Order: sequence, then structure tokens, then C-alpha cells
Amino acid sequence: MADIERDKSVISANIAQLDHRLDDAREQREISIGLLCDRVCRERADRGIESVYEEICGTLGSPSSEDKALICSRIGGSDFAAGVLMERNLFGDGEPAEAGTHGRIAYVRNKRNDDAFLIFSEGIKGARAHYTPTFAEACEAVFDNKCEFCMLPIENNRDGKLYSFYAMLDRYELKICRITEIENEDGSEATVFALVGRSVAALRRKDVKVRLEFSVVGEKADVILEVLRAASRLGGTVSSVGTQPVPYDDRSQRIYFAIDINGVSAIHMGLYLSLEYHGYTPLGLYKIQDRR
Repeated sequence: MADIERDKSVISANIAQLDHRLDDAREQREISIGLLCDRVCRERADRGIESVYEEICGTLGSPSSEDKALICSRIGGSDFAAGVLMERNLFGDGEPAEAGTHGRIAYVRNKRNDDAFLIFSEGIKGARAHYTPTFAEACEAVFDNKCEFCMLPIENNRDGKLYSFYAMLDRYELKICRITEIENEDGSEATVFALVGRSVAALRRKDVKVRLEFSVVGEKADVILEVLRAASRLGGTVSSVGTQPVPYDDRSQRIYFAIDINGVSAIHMGLYLSLEYHGYTPLGLYKIQDRR
């Protein structure tokens, strides 16, 4: 028995030492990747971000999704990319609201929707309601530049995410700008409403926690694992993941993600997604504390 306990102690000590060496090796490897990124960004400043990203990835050989996220954070933080990132429309290419539409919110009128409108209107100068018979017509009012925003229910505590409404975001190229939660009168059901517009603004602050919502198209298991690892490397945590079938491809799915992350890292995550996934569609970017 004494020999077994001694052997266990020795093996445990060896494992701990190896873990320590692995941690040191990972740290040194990340420092080296950072130096490589800085050098390529500095020497290839006349090239586009895609070219710089491909050169760095090619030099590494077979970088992991964590490596790629690190590369995007170094590119995103470089002087080389400072004036270029926002031109890539990482969170959607919707144009700003036209004159005369500012503050106008389209929605289907009922008691809970009225409550959500009152909450959203607190933060919108000159907010005014524009009633529509259907949610689709509310989306069309924004798409057609008749309103600045519309309201959609996107989640409830009975069904979870309401992906039929997320499909409307895709169809009308709209983005979630803010959310609020409304309970019914007896408190038995809570619905999350989204204030939806044509575009969202990036929040370039590390001290601001945001939720980045987006979808990508691919084979479910591989894509989910890659995206979650990249988000974790940038300090993000997963709020939700859901899938919906893609009608044109039996093997692929549209995968919906909601990632909680700081404002600066959200930009780097958006860069990673735009470079890695042709099916990347930004669906929302908003402060987490907007939820009541």
C-alpha cells in the first residue's frame, strides 16, 4: 500500500510539472504569434486585411480557431487596421435612417407590445409609434425607409428562441439594437422583445459588455466547436446556440449564436467571422444591461 501511495504521489507531481511546462509553452507560443502578426502588419500595410490574415495563417501552417482569433485580435489592434475595420461592415451594411423616419417605431399593437414600446422609447429622441397589422409589415416599414425601427418578439420562457422571427431579420437585413423583457399580467410568461433597425454601432470599449448575435452556415458539429473556441479565446461566453435547417443543403445548417463579450473583442470576433465564414450574417449587437 505504501508503494502505491508513493507511486501516485510521484506520478501526480510529474503531471503537475508537465502541466506547468505546457502553460509556459502556450504562453511563449502566443507571444511568438503576436510578434509574427505585428511584423506582417507592419511590413504589409499596403495590402488588404485578407492578404495579411492569409499570410499569417499560411506561415503558421494549420492554425487552430483559437490561433485565428488571436491573429484577428492582433490585426484588429494594429495601426494598419485602424481605418479599415469599420469599412468592412462587420456588423451589417445597413444604411442610416433617412430624414423624417427618426424615432418612428413600427409594431403590432397589443398590451405587451405597448409596454415594450414605452421602454424602448425612453432612450430614443422623438420616439413615436407606427402601427402595423403584422410583424412582416413592421419589418417592411424599416426596410422601405418608412420607420427607423420596428419591434419583434425574439424569445420567451416557454419556447426559447423564436427562430421564425430571426428568419425575418435575415430576410429584411435588419439588426437587433436593444432588447427588453416583458412579463404578462400574472407573471406566468416572459417575452424578450427586440428593437430592430437597419444597422448597429460598434462599441469600442473594453469596459462595456455586449451581446453579439449572428448566424453562420456549415456542418453543425465542426462549426459550433470552432466558433465557441474562438469566442472563448477572445474572452467571450456563450449565451445561446441554436440550429435551423438550410433548404438548399441537407448537410449544412444555419447556426445561430449569441456571444457575450466586451466591446473591443466583439470587433475582433466580427473580423474572425467575416474572414472565416462566407455564410456569416450579423444579427445584433447591444449592451447586455439593456435587458430588464
